[in-house]
Amino acid sequence: MALLFLQSGWTQEELAKKEGMSQSAVDRRLRFGRFLNYTPSGGNGNMPPKSLTERRFRSFWDKTDKDDGERARFRAVMQLIEEADEAVRVRRGLSTSHATINLGEPIKKHFADMASGIPKIQSSPSSRPGSPGTPHPVQVDAAARATD
Repeated sequence: MALLFLQSGWTQEELAKKEGMSQSAVDRRLRFGRFLNYTPSGGNGNMPPKSLTERRFRSFWDKTDKDDGERARFRAVMQLIEEADEAVRVRRGLSTSHATINLGEPIKKHFADMASGIPKIQSSPSSRPGSPGTPHPVQVDAAARATD
């Protein structure tokens, strides 16, 4: 759409009419196209993700300061995208910016030491209800009532 806009010389209103869209929808699409072509100054190589959708872009765009110019807002959107992507990497355990702490071994060692200091309760198989040779408690009660 951005290419058609540039080559045709039409206004956004004319393009919207030709495409059967509202002028604001054309404006949003053109802004998204400009953002996709945006390269932040400083040459740090941060480019918008290839999987970025217009909808996701708009959700970040709406969070930026409306008083800033378009390029400043584009920089803010890039920062928001980077933060959101980093949060996903952290949740998935794939982050390279946060140190990964392996707590499994210290926890096992701590609780294994505690468990070894607690004496285990031993029970003989014949004293457990339901084991061979031991009547079930209900059977014992019924037998006691029958002798009364």
